[in-house]
Amino acid sequence: MQAEDPKIYALSSRVSAVLATILECYLKPGYLKSTALANVKIRDPANFLPLEDMYLGGQVTASLHSCHGIEKQDLTNFRLRCLDFFIESASQLLHRFNLTDPLLESLKALDPQCILKKTVPSIAPLASQFPNLVHENDLNNIDNEWRLLRNTEINVQSNSSVWKFWMEVKKVKKGDDTPLFPKVGNFMTNFLCLPHSSASVERVSSQINLLKAKARNSLNTDTLIGMLHAKRTFENSTSDNFKITSTHVNLMTEHIYDQQE
Repeated sequence: MQAEDPKIYALSSRVSAVLATILECYLKPGYLKSTALANVKIRDPANFLPLEDMYLGGQVTASLHSCHGIEKQDLTNFRLRCLDFFIESASQLLHRFNLTDPLLESLKALDPQCILKKTVPSIAPLASQFPNLVHENDLNNIDNEWRLLRNTEINVQSNSSVWKFWMEVKKVKKGDDTPLFPKVGNFMTNFLCLPHSSASVERVSSQINLLKAKARNSLNTDTLIGMLHAKRTFENSTSDNFKITSTHVNLMTEHIYDQQE
């Protein structure tokens, strides 16, 4: 949720993994194996493990084995409270994420690995849910491009960001120098422009609070913007490796502090 790059395509698998990990702590393995994750009855005692077989974490398990003199009823009450915690954790996840939502599953198509491993046969389930980005009459064309893309080698590193991958897809040309994947490329890059989290905005707000501190509470908006831009410019550089371009040099004139200029 705090990533700078879009990670929405991983939401379904990551949430499912967390939920399954919680459920394994107190539900019977056979029941979980035979039941779809979205259909698991998290509050049914018939599916619970015996209290003494629940997984409570390595440190807690070791402490329980090494501690002596604790009343049996106290141990039972402690395990019951842990059980309530597991059930509430699973309940909160299911309340916030609909695991049966087809959109969450179809978002996996954004992942470049789906192209490299050919795990998603069609882009239509995702594209059809965004008629403002893909017209209904273009579904066949975009799906044909998707099928071709799965068999086309894209010149990007395996660890490249999802944004860089789809920008490279847009650059692939036909023999007549026209785009080979215009509809897929435009759909994916437009889709990635949708806000996927508020992490970036929150970081900027935190930086403003650090810059406009009590000792500098009179900084105006223009000064704050300039300081934020400077901070971002030097973010991945140091004083001995920052590359000064001709654009930087040309800005060093007598009008450098002229607000109008």
